[in-house]
Amino acid sequence: MLQGFRLGAVGVLTVMSLGLSACGGGSSSTGTNANDSVVSSNITNVAVSRLNRGESVRHAFAGTPSDGAAPYAGLVMDASGNFYGTTAHGGAHGQGTVFKITPAGVESVVYSFSGGTGDGASPYAGLALDASGNLYGTTIYGGTHDDGTVFKITPAGVESVVHTFVGGTGDGAYPYAGLLLDASGNLYGTTLSGGDGGGASGQGTVFKITPAGVESVLYSFGTNGGDSDGVNPQTGLVRDASGNLYGTTNGGGASNKGTVFKITPAGRESIVHSFAAGTDGALPQVGLVLDVSGKSTVRPTAAARVTRAR
Repeated sequence: MLQGFRLGAVGVLTVMSLGLSACGGGSSSTGTNANDSVVSSNITNVAVSRLNRGESVRHAFAGTPSDGAAPYAGLVMDASGNFYGTTAHGGAHGQGTVFKITPAGVESVVYSFSGGTGDGASPYAGLALDASGNLYGTTIYGGTHDDGTVFKITPAGVESVVHTFVGGTGDGAYPYAGLLLDASGNLYGTTLSGGDGGGASGQGTVFKITPAGVESVLYSFGTNGGDSDGVNPQTGLVRDASGNLYGTTNGGGASNKGTVFKITPAGRESIVHSFAAGTDGALPQVGLVLDVSGKSTVRPTAAARVTRAR
């Protein structure tokens, strides 16, 4: 689904696939048309700060071996206006990349994943950026059990594996979504399933990684209420001021059409909403945004992860 703003003589500005998560939340966006009239939108978490007269391609990916290919996720932007993102394929080893694009539009590969037991492979999600300029992300494959990894890349481009998922009853597997970084440097995320388990019931997990790199499973789906619990989360999390985590699952719930869930700081999970299809939604495949009042909203589509357009 594309969201369009009709801007008089300028035409229609379509917003798609540019998730710049360095921009904070917000519930409206503004721009000006050819007559300098202010145009507003009600798309949550979008801010259009400058409208260029026409679209331009900042970079066309070329694939292996010199460039990435298939960028599925959005971008993060640092304080200097550099963009960072991931490609699921391409790079020196064909296992995906992390790339950088300068404000002048110059693209470079920051890191090429090599897969195998010592590195991740196929990053499908976007990145989290800390105050020191370190990038954090996930790969759905690679690592010692080929169940995915959490990685860190320093400003110097040095990559390290923070955690290797092992599946089974004690850990998650296949993290499709990106990471949430709190003020204390803790990382939070979800795993879809994986290995021979992916959580105690094999239906995915919510996990936490401390700044020291210690990973723990906060919750394993399928253990609270049997079939009425959510299963298989494939999107990221949002966190409120009290430390509660919220997210979606693609299946499970009272009608097996997916859920919105909440996890308290103590690790207690509850279902906020079970989708029922029909006049209700079903099978949410994207994450949530949290507005200033603390209400969570499902994002429109995976392609509309837009938080700022320049």
